[in-house]
Amino acid sequence: MAETAPIEVPDAGTQRGVIPYFARNPVAANVLLFLLFVGGLIASDLITLETFPEYDPRIIRVEVPRPRLPQRSRKTSSSASRRA
Repeated sequence: MAETAPIEVPDAGTQRGVIPYFARNPVAANVLLFLLFVGGLIASDLITLETFPEYDPRIIRVEVPRPRLPQRSRKTSSSASRRA
């Protein structure tokens, strides 16, 4: 059988970036999570909610799309208007 080379796994201490940083510092990850949670609670209190939107009940607007009719030729439409 062929021998396999060992797989080298880089140490978390040598990697750079956000994820390796939080992998090395779990307290920092928990502090960030706590700050995001508290910020979400504060932001949820600032959102305005309307149960019933304000509107004028005297104005009603209804829009109904109508199908487009095929265009008639000018010759047919002009002859029809002469008869009427």
